Amino acid sequence: IYGRYRNPGPFKVRIEGNLNGYAFNQEADMQAPDNDQRNPEIERMWAWHRVQDLLEVADTTGSRSTVIDEIVRLGEGYSIATEYTSFLVLENESEYQRWKIARDNALKIERDRTAQARLRDELDRIREASLDGIGPLQENSQLAKASPQNPAVVSPQASKPDAPRPVVQRPSDNSAGSSFNLDLPVRSSSSRGGGAIDPVTGLAIVGFGGYTLLRRKKA
Repeated sequence: IYGRYRNPGPFKVRIEGNLNGYAFNQEADMQAPDNDQRNPEIERMWAWHRVQDLLEVADTTGSRSTVIDEIVRLGEGYSIATEYTSFLVLENESEYQRWKIARDNALKIERDRTAQARLRDELDRIREASLDGIGPLQENSQLAKASPQNPAVVSPQASKPDAPRPVVQRPSDNSAGSSFNLDLPVRSSSSRGGGAIDPVTGLAIVGFGGYTLLRRKKA
C-alpha cells in the first residue's frame, strides 16, 4: 500500500476487504513524521505508481499531452526512468560541466546513497547477530561442557571377549544305554571362517560313525 500525506501527525489507517470469502476489517494508529529520509525507496515507488496511473488515464482518453509535463516532473524529482525521462551517467563532474548538464538531482542522489549505506550496515548487523547463534549441535554432553581449563575426557570402552563357541553334542540314545562324542577338527578362533572341514574328511567321519553304530547294534 502506497500513500502520500500533506500534514504530519497521528492518523488512522483502515483496511477493509475480502479474504477467502471472509470479511476483513482492521484499523491501525499511525504516526506520519514531519521529515524522514531513511527510506527514499518508498517515495520512489509511490512516484513510479503515480506515473503508471497517469499513463493509464491518458491512454483511455486517447491523448497523453495533458500528463507529459507531470510525468517529466515526477521522473526528474524522484529519479525514476519513464517513457519521457531517462538517466544520463558521465565519468566525472567535469564532464557534466563540459556539456552544460545541470545536475538538479545531485543532492537527492547523495541522500539516497547515504540511506542505502545505512540500510546495508543495519542488515549486516542483523545478519551477524543471527549467525552468532548458529553452530553444530553437541552430540555429547561432556563435549558441550568442555573448556580449555576443563577438557572433556572420553574413556574408551573395554572390548568384550569373544563369547565361547557352543559345543554341539549328539543326543544320547536311551535304548542303547550308552553315548559317545565325536571330536571334529575345528580351526582356532583366531583364524578366519567358522570351523569348516573338507569333504573327504567329512565323508570319512560319517562312514566311521555309521560303522560304529552298526557294530553296537549287533552287539
